[in-house]
Amino acid sequence: MRHITGLYIIMTSIFFLNYTSIFLLNNNYSGIIGWITGILFLVGTVYFVAAKRERLTG
Repeated sequence: MRHITGLYIIMTSIFFLNYTSIFLLNNNYSGIIGWITGILFLVGTVYFVAAKRERLTG
C-alpha cells in the first residue's frame, strides 16, 4: 500500500506543477516546470522498479 501512496503523491505533484504553470504563472516558466516534471517522472519510474523488485524477491 505504501508504494501506491508514493506513486500517487508523485503523480499528483506532476499535475499540480503543470496546472500551476498554466493557470498561475501563465506559462512563463514552462521550460523549468517541464524539466521538474521529467525528473519527477524518472523518480516515479525508479520507485516503481524498486517496488517491483522488492515484490519479486520477497
